[in-house]
Amino acid sequence: MSKSGFLKKNANNAVPATTLTGPSTPEKQIYFVRHDGKGSLQKALKEIVPSDWTAEISPEVTKTFRRTISWQGNDQWPYVLDKMLRNYGLTVIKNTEKRHLLIDFQQQKGKTSQKAPVSPDKTPASPVRTPVSSDKLPQKSLTPVTVPQKQTEKLTWNLKKGSTLRDGLTEWASSSPCGNSTWNLVWDTPVNYRIDAPLIFRGNFESALKDTLMLYLSADKPLYAFRNIAQCVITIKDTQQE
Repeated sequence: MSKSGFLKKNANNAVPATTLTGPSTPEKQIYFVRHDGKGSLQKALKEIVPSDWTAEISPEVTKTFRRTISWQGNDQWPYVLDKMLRNYGLTVIKNTEKRHLLIDFQQQKGKTSQKAPVSPDKTPASPVRTPVSSDKLPQKSLTPVTVPQKQTEKLTWNLKKGSTLRDGLTEWASSSPCGNSTWNLVWDTPVNYRIDAPLIFRGNFESALKDTLMLYLSADKPLYAFRNIAQCVITIKDTQQE
C-alpha cells in the first residue's frame, strides 16, 4: 500500500489519521549525494538536486557568477547544497509546494534610488475658518472598537544548524494554527536527527513537515507523521503502523 494514500482510523474517536510522508519506494528518489564533485554551478545543481525538483538561478547570479565550484558528498542533498552555496556567497530559497529552488546571492548589493524633486504645492490655501467653541457642542463619548486580527498562517519554516529535528518540528507545530489553538507534536520514537546545516522551507505547515520527513526516507530509521485533526495532534513515529 502506498504511504501517500495510507489512511487509518483512530480507535478513540474514529477520526482518520493520514500519513504525511511521500512514496513507498524511496530508492527511486535521489535523496543522498554519495560522491564529491567539481564544475560549474549548473553542473552542481544537476548532480545534487533530486530529479523531482526544479532549480532556477537568479538573473544576477547568471550574469556575474563564473566560478568553478566544488562540493562534498556523502550526505543528504539539502546539506550538500546548502554548504556548497554558502562557501561561494550564495543561498537557496525553497518552495516545497512547487518543489522549486531559487539560487541567489546571500546579500544583494544596495541600490541607491534617486527621487524626483518635490514641486511646491500650487494649490491655493484654504480660507481660515473661525474655530467653534467646544462648550457650544454636546459632548459625545466614543468607545474604542477593537477589531479582531485574524491569525495569519506562517509560510516560511527554518531548521537551525546545531538543533535537532525534534526541536525544530516541535517549534513549527506550536506556531501553526489548528482551529482555535495550535498543533501539538508528540514524538513517539527514540529516533532523532541533528541538523548539520540550516534549512529553509516555504509553504504551509503540513507541506513543510511532509517534505522534511521525505529527506529521511533513505536514513536507517525513516520517520512518519500521523495527524489527528480533532485533537490537533501530530504524532511522529519510526514505523508506518499507528
